[in-house]
Amino acid sequence: MNSETTPVTVETRYGKLFVAVIPALEKKYHSTERGNVTDLYPRVRVASDPTFEANSGHVDHWTIRGRAYAVHQTVYFDDLSDREWASGTNLDLWHSEASGYGEGFRNDRRGQVEFRTKTYDLMRQAVADALDVFSEEHQGWEDFSIYLLKARYRRNELDQAARLRREAEEHQVRGNKFDVEAMPLFNGLSGTLRALIRV
Repeated sequence: MNSETTPVTVETRYGKLFVAVIPALEKKYHSTERGNVTDLYPRVRVASDPTFEANSGHVDHWTIRGRAYAVHQTVYFDDLSDREWASGTNLDLWHSEASGYGEGFRNDRRGQVEFRTKTYDLMRQAVADALDVFSEEHQGWEDFSIYLLKARYRRNELDQAARLRREAEEHQVRGNKFDVEAMPLFNGLSGTLRALIRV
């Protein structure tokens, strides 16, 4: 199974949002209370176009105040709504990973929409609202994301085991070849010389 799943379409006030469940994010750290901890955060990849290219020129783009915009983000779910910023506003449920090249919110010139501008905030809220709808309509997606991570690890381990078996077989073949070459020499040795061989 591919780690990238078929995207689901969610309508927003600005256009379509395509949502694909991807393997969960794994974070490992040491906690003084809990010791070594591994936390798993379900993830999705979202985009305004089905090619996930953040292309504001694509037929599927967002329109905000008459301008074309595009979205391409990887977002993970972590419910921090019971915590507050110093300003008193609550933290979020949906958290964007650091955007790579070509990701994030893009304008009609393919440039990044600047952080904390009105347009940025509108797009961010629209993504969060759409993901709330997605989460409600596809309950259990979090377990699916974690499954995809475990399936990836399983596949990697099985691939590693197959590679090691192939290497072991190659070593066995080479060992057998040396055995064939060594035995006539061994058989020709005197008992005195054979006695010198350490077992």
